[in-house]
Amino acid sequence: MKYYLLPYLLAVRLGITDFRHGNSTIGYIATSGDLAAVGVESALAEGARELTEAEAMNIMNKLKNH
Repeated sequence: MKYYLLPYLLAVRLGITDFRHGNSTIGYIATSGDLAAVGVESALAEGARELTEAEAMNIMNKLKNH
């Protein structure tokens, strides 16, 4: 599974803020399935970036500790 860090506004547009880890400052962790509506290439063009599983877990742990 691939993970992506999405800018807040893209996450809001995709409607994933209620069920994915994130916030308006850091962004939201998403999977490739979450990007189906816009496509991975479009999401990357809008500021998303691909994460390794370790990076995604690190960000999720940071969010839990705040």
